[in-house]
Amino acid sequence: MADVMETENELPKVQVAKPAKSAYQKRLDVLIRRIKTLQEENGDLKQLLLQCDALLGRYRQELWRVRRNHGG
Repeated sequence: MADVMETENELPKVQVAKPAKSAYQKRLDVLIRRIKTLQEENGDLKQLLLQCDALLGRYRQELWRVRRNHGG
């Protein structure tokens, strides 16, 4: 009986492969990456929108000043 136990302990360990990702999981991973990218781009777009809004505000002030000074 001891010989059997020793033999079992000497057997090489079998590496169990990770189960392949399902098509659903792969698609989910792609969607998650897309969402993260869009969130980053959205942050950039918000900053751009704020800059445009500030420029538009300055343009309106300048237009108002010119109209007031020139009787427009």
